[in-house]
Amino acid sequence: MAGVWPFVVVAPQPVVYAAPPPVVYAAPVMVPDNYVWDGYEYVGLVGDQCYYLGPGNLWLFCDPFRLERFHGWEGGHPDWRNHAVRNDHYRTDRNGHVQPRHDGR
Repeated sequence: MAGVWPFVVVAPQPVVYAAPPPVVYAAPVMVPDNYVWDGYEYVGLVGDQCYYLGPGNLWLFCDPFRLERFHGWEGGHPDWRNHAVRNDHYRTDRNGHVQPRHDGR
């Protein structure tokens, strides 16, 4: 019965592989005790890590672009720590918890 229509072709279904989602490690939530306005945004330090005040008033790690910009501003304002604002208003972390001050106050 060659050449008779309709031809039926049976083929295996293609295999679809879905990679598992990447593992995301959440960094500890840190809130700076003091911050400054660097001309673009509020920036604060916890230890040697820079944070900026992001959307929703959450402190986020400074990415390399922001860090470079802050260090450039910092170079022109070597006494910025003397003029930093005490952080009494932006103490809530991204989980909604109020973080205590690190300087013991």
